[in-house]
Amino acid sequence: MSPSVRDILPGAAGALVLLLALTAFGMPLWLGLVLGGAVYAGLHLMLAPAPAAASGAAAPSALGLTPRERDEFLAACRRSCGELGALAGRISPREFSARVRELAAVAENLTACFARKPAAILLAPAVPRNLERLVAMLQQYVELSQLRGAGDTAAAALRQVEAIVGAARDSFAGMYEQLLAEDAAALDASAGTLGILLGAEERTGGAARGAPVPGEVVAGRRAAGRVGVPGQSGKEL
Repeated sequence: MSPSVRDILPGAAGALVLLLALTAFGMPLWLGLVLGGAVYAGLHLMLAPAPAAASGAAAPSALGLTPRERDEFLAACRRSCGELGALAGRISPREFSARVRELAAVAENLTACFARKPAAILLAPAVPRNLERLVAMLQQYVELSQLRGAGDTAAAALRQVEAIVGAARDSFAGMYEQLLAEDAAALDASAGTLGILLGAEERTGGAARGAPVPGEVVAGRRAAGRVGVPGQSGKEL
């Protein structure tokens, strides 16, 4: 119904009731005005359009997050959690394999908490990307650990990934507790710290600590079968 009709119809009906009250029924003027006003108000409310905020799709947008963005965030997290669990079964050192399983479990709990409290996603939007980085690191870890004749350089790269995974597990666990406690400031800080940890690894490739990341070692061995170490040209890993 067009806006003009919604405005005209209640007024016309109210005027008709007033006219009938005064002429056909001989009612006092004040009573006719009351009846006419009541009809006008009732029809105006009945014909008024539903407010936009009543639609289900508008609620997440009011939080700054659309349903599609929420669903994509959660789907990406769940996919990475499954990949972490699968990679844990391919890791030979039992202690580190258990640590990766713990990381996957903590990430699953965090994802479930985000599903219950989607507004918190805005405080940690990089979680899916950080989980994907961890999956990529562990895939390289598995590949490098299966290479024959791995030496000190490869061992250092593996230890580096183990340390990163341990720190990431603790960071995700802290984010989960902060989300349960609804500590927005702490959650935001923890998400930023995790992003710095994994982002720094991506930018420096571990060079700041003197150890290459597994992907670099694997690529080098694939390309030439040998890898150079500062001061030792062509040394076998």
